[in-house]
Amino acid sequence: MSFSFVARCVRQMLAFRGRFALLVMALLMEASYYLGSPLLYKFIFDEGITQGQKDVLIWAMAVLAGLLAVQSLATFAQERLSGVLGMKVMNRLRARLHDKLQHFPPPVVAARSQGDLVQLFGADVAAVETALVRAVPPLLLHSLIIGASLVLLLGINWILFLITMAVLPMAVLIPKIFATKAARWEGHHQQAKARATGFIQESLATLPVIRLFHLAQRRERAFGTHLDRLDQTGSHAYLFGGLVARTAILGTGITQLVVVSAGAVLAVNGQMTAGLLIAFVGLLMGIAEAVGMLTTAIPLMISAQQAHCRIQSFLDEDIPSPQTEDAIRLDQLNGEIVFDNVCFGYDPAHPILNGLGFTIRPGSRVALVGPSGCGKSTALSLLMRFAPAQSGQVLLDGVPIGNIAEESLRAHIAVVLQNALLFDASIRDNILAGNPDATDDGIIAAARAAGIHDAILAKPLGYDTPVSPAAGALSGGERQRIAVARALIRRAPILLLDEATSALDPASEHVVNDSVAALAPECTVVSVTHRLASVVDYDLILVLKDGRLVESGRHDSLVAQGGLYTQLWTRQQGMATAAAIDGQSLITPDRLALIPFLSECSRQTLEELSELFVASHFTEGQYVFHHGDPGEHFYVIARGCVQVLVPDGDNMQVVNTLRDGDFFGEIALLRDVPRTASIVAWADTWCLSLSSQQFLRIMQTEPELHARVNAAVRAVIGDEVI
Repeated sequence: MSFSFVARCVRQMLAFRGRFALLVMALLMEASYYLGSPLLYKFIFDEGITQGQKDVLIWAMAVLAGLLAVQSLATFAQERLSGVLGMKVMNRLRARLHDKLQHFPPPVVAARSQGDLVQLFGADVAAVETALVRAVPPLLLHSLIIGASLVLLLGINWILFLITMAVLPMAVLIPKIFATKAARWEGHHQQAKARATGFIQESLATLPVIRLFHLAQRRERAFGTHLDRLDQTGSHAYLFGGLVARTAILGTGITQLVVVSAGAVLAVNGQMTAGLLIAFVGLLMGIAEAVGMLTTAIPLMISAQQAHCRIQSFLDEDIPSPQTEDAIRLDQLNGEIVFDNVCFGYDPAHPILNGLGFTIRPGSRVALVGPSGCGKSTALSLLMRFAPAQSGQVLLDGVPIGNIAEESLRAHIAVVLQNALLFDASIRDNILAGNPDATDDGIIAAARAAGIHDAILAKPLGYDTPVSPAAGALSGGERQRIAVARALIRRAPILLLDEATSALDPASEHVVNDSVAALAPECTVVSVTHRLASVVDYDLILVLKDGRLVESGRHDSLVAQGGLYTQLWTRQQGMATAAAIDGQSLITPDRLALIPFLSECSRQTLEELSELFVASHFTEGQYVFHHGDPGEHFYVIARGCVQVLVPDGDNMQVVNTLRDGDFFGEIALLRDVPRTASIVAWADTWCLSLSSQQFLRIMQTEPELHARVNAAVRAVIGDEVI
C-alpha cells in the first residue's frame, strides 16, 4: 500500500471541507478515549487504590465514563460522515468516468474488452468506494492514536520509550516483506476477475448459440480455465494480504513482550510506579490494537490502490480530438458537404478510403452505394466525426469539419444508424432524445413520418411503452422506426442514414422514404444503402469501390453506363418476395443467368429452374440453418440481410454479411454434405430457395451441363464456407 494513495484519498475528501472537518473532529473525539483511558490508570492505581484516595478514584472513574460516552457518540458520527463523504467522492469519480467514456469515439470503445470496462465501472469503483468508507477513516484514526501514544510514552518514561522504539519497527518491517507480493497478486487477481466477467457476459449474449450447438461442456471447460486462474491468483492475493496483517500483529506482540519485561524491571528497581507501568502498557496495547485495526484496513487499501491505478489509467488516456482548439460555432448550416481527397484507415497500412472526393449540394438527396467493404460506412463515420481523416479534409459549408465546435456540429446533424440503439426508457422519451424541446404534436408527427404511430397506439401503454429488451414489447422493425422518428424530429439541416431501412418491411420502408423525400430542399440527406431500389429517385448516387469514387450520377444514367452500378442493380432485380401470382415465377430466368455457376444453363433450363423456387420469410434473429445441418437448399436473398457465422473455438464468429441479391448454399446443390456455417437473419429477410433434389433432377437430363456446373461450383469451394 502506498502512502501517496492514502494522501490522494484524503485530498479527494478535502474537496468537501465542511464534512471533512466534522469527520476529523469525530475522529479526535474517538481518539481521546483510547489515549485518555490509559493515562487515568495512573491515578486509579497509584492514588485511588494504592493510597486509598476515594475522591481521586471517583473523579478518575467519572472522567473515564465521560470519555466512553464521547467515544460512543463520536463513533456514530464517524460512521455517518464516512458514508456521506465516501458517496460524494465516489459520485464525482463516477461522473468523471462517465464523462470520459462519452468523449471516446465509438470505434475506440468497441475495440476495448467489454469485460475490462465492466470491471472498471463495477468492481474497481466498488473497491475504491469500500476503501474510502471502511479503510481511510480507520487509517486516520489509528495513525493518530499511534502517533499520539508514542509522544505520551516518551513523557511517561524515556528509557522504556527508547526500548519500545528499538523493537517497534519490527511491527512495520516484517509486514513489508509481504506487502509487495500482496499488491502484485491483487493486481493479477483483479485482471482474472475482469476476464471471467467478460467470459460470463459473452456466455449470456451467446446463450442461444451455446444451446443450439450443444457447446455447454466446452464452455464449462473454458470457464474452468478462468476459475483455475481465479483460484491461483485469489489464493496468493489473500495469502499475502493476510500475512501482511498477521505479521504486523506478531511484530506488535513481540514489542509488547519486550516492553512489559523491561518495564517490570524498572518498576522493581523503583524507576517508575506500577500505575505508570500500567498506563505505559495500556498505551502500548492501544498501539497494538491500532496496528491490528490498520492491518484490517490495509488489504482493502491494497485492493483499492490497484483498482484506482486502472481507473486513473483510463482517465489519463489521450482522446484523439476530432476538433481543433480554435473550433468555431456555426449558428446556421446550409448542408453543403465536400470530401476533398480524403484518405483514412483504422490501420494506416491498410487504408479504407483512398483519395475519396465528391461534393454534395445543399438540400439534395445523395446515396453512397457499392459492394461490401468499399468504404461507404467509413465515409459516413468521418462525416459523423467519429474519427479524423488522415489526409485530405471533410468540409461542411466550406468549413473543415474539425474546425466546428462539437455542440454546434451535433445540433446540425441527425443520424439513423444501422443498429437501432435505443435508451432504456419509454417510446416518447426515445423520440424526444432527438429534440428535447419538441411538443406532443411534434412527437406524433415524427412517429407518423416514420410509419410507427399506429403501431404505438396499438400497444396498451401507447407512447409510454418501454423499449428495453427485457420488456419484449417491440420488434426489430419497430425499434428501427423509432430511431427514424428520433432523427426526423430533430429537423436538422443534414440527415445521415446508415442502412436505415434495412430492417423494415416494404410498406414501412415506403413510408420512411416518402418522409425523407419531403424533407427537401431544407435538408441534405446522405444515405448509405445496399438496397438500390430505395434510392432510384435520389438526386445523386455515388458509387464507391476500394475506397474510391468510380461512378456518380442519377439512377437512369448510371444504369445506362453499364458499369459497376449496373451490375449491382441487375443483381437485385428479377426477384419477388411474395407468393407467385397468375403463374409468375418468384425469380426470372435472366436473374438466374447472373449466378455464375448457372450461367452455363440453357434458356429452357433456366426457365424450368425459375419455376421451382419457393419463398421463405425469416424474422430478425431467426436461423435459416445451423452449422452441421444437412445441405438441402440453395438460397438467393430477395430482400433483407443475413450474417454468416462459423465456429471459432467455443464461439461463433461473424465472417460475412449478405444482402439483397446475394446467394448462399450452392454446394448443397451438388454435394450431400453438412453445413459448415450458420446463417441467421440480421433483419426481416425474404429468401428464394431451390431444393437440391429438384436441381439434380433437371441437371441429370443434361450430363455435359451437369459437369460444367459441378466444375463452376468446385472453383469457389475454397472461398465458400456454407
